[in-house]
Amino acid sequence: MSLPKRHHIVPQFILKRFTNQNQKLWCFRKERSHCFLASTQNVFVENNFYSIIQSDGSRDTSMEGRLADIEYKADKILCKIIENSRMRPSLQISHIEHTILTRFLFIQSFRSQSYRESAYNPELFDISVEINEKLGYFLSEQDRKIWEDEEIRSRMSQSIFLRSLDKLLSDGFWESKFVREIMQKNIGLMRIIDDRESFIIGDYPIVSMSNQEEFSKYDQPDEVYLPISHDIIIYWRRKNDILECRSITDNQFIKRINEIILSQSRTVAGRSRDLITSLSTSMAAFDDPARLKPFDREAIVTKLTSGDSDPSLISIE
Repeated sequence: MSLPKRHHIVPQFILKRFTNQNQKLWCFRKERSHCFLASTQNVFVENNFYSIIQSDGSRDTSMEGRLADIEYKADKILCKIIENSRMRPSLQISHIEHTILTRFLFIQSFRSQSYRESAYNPELFDISVEINEKLGYFLSEQDRKIWEDEEIRSRMSQSIFLRSLDKLLSDGFWESKFVREIMQKNIGLMRIIDDRESFIIGDYPIVSMSNQEEFSKYDQPDEVYLPISHDIIIYWRRKNDILECRSITDNQFIKRINEIILSQSRTVAGRSRDLITSLSTSMAAFDDPARLKPFDREAIVTKLTSGDSDPSLISIE
């Protein structure tokens, strides 16, 4: 039996809800200068993205199967939510369903190229070492020398990436303070009512917002959004027992969500060629300025070693 080799970064069951009438996606990659049309099978996909190379040279693709299991469960819940939202303004979801969707949200936030490749960045690695040393975990000189080998660093990067996913797919999911706080938030749904508007999807489609004036990815967000179709977005926000189904009348909100997804993704896609073209030509204006500035090393280390931090997210093993 052949092993699955083409691994999707964004699940196809999500991508299919963003396609046009011909079941195609209009796409834009930042390294390209033009938009292109693609099927869901051929975008947001990379060979052996979740594979582990064994000592004998073979590949372990079991992670792809584990991800498929949580995707299947999440898809069933989202189908129910979408169908019921057309008939009533609110509906109940069980604690188990809430947990599955929250787990899916966190897994999706980790299964990106930028997260996997973060270990390639020497400055990020040095910051992680400093943070861990402040927390009492020290890296030996031998380990430091090993890290300087690019091939070994690449394998270690893949190993760290897959261990993070493994943690989210296992009971380790509950060890994170971020997860526990998000679990206390209610899941709601918002639907676009203007047929001329639509959401896009990106390889990093999670949008975090905060009421704070200064907010970084290391802070706990007040609101978290995930587009699940061209006209529907789900969110984690209020603390109550009712899943709200609200209409979006503010087109500026749609624009802002799309801009954030564009700024933090390498590839974006949607059903509208005009929308993707418009975003691609305006990319420079929307790009995240934090990506263009040097890391504020002192601020990051201080933030992640304070009493309110969650060091489990950045530990080095």
